[in-house]
Amino acid sequence: MTSEPFEEHPDTGHDHRGRFTSGNLASLKHGGKSIGVKLALMDAKRAALAERRAGILADLGGPENVSTIRADLVERYLELQVVGDWLGGNLLASGVLTSKGKTRAATTLFLSVVDRLERLGKTIGLDRRERDANLSIAEILARRAAPPAPGGTTDDGHDQTLDRE
Repeated sequence: MTSEPFEEHPDTGHDHRGRFTSGNLASLKHGGKSIGVKLALMDAKRAALAERRAGILADLGGPENVSTIRADLVERYLELQVVGDWLGGNLLASGVLTSKGKTRAATTLFLSVVDRLERLGKTIGLDRRERDANLSIAEILARRAAPPAPGGTTDDGHDQTLDRE
């Protein structure tokens, strides 16, 4: 036996004796118990949620045009979406019925989460809003002075029929 120090071969992930080194993924079969795989998945999910948050806030006219309460509702919406995604995956893996033909509790919970997501989406706002920062003062004043749309509201949702009564 040689007394040479530990030497890792980076191309194979093995040490000088041919054993797998710590952190090597070559011997990984599924990664179900690997904390490294779980952390990598969590990072990917966090990045996807941050991207989704940015997209929703951009649709609402940008973060600077969103109230604190509406921003909190966006956070709740994203949290519910994570719960719904997990329940959806569970239903795909296990099915919607038990072995005795009854509806699984996860099915009912999933439908409740989807319903709540819809209500939160309506509260947050389903339509896109453009940023007022790109408009000049004259354009903003012209929009407000414009005649109401056929539905009785302007582009910014202000009901002008109430102003005339």
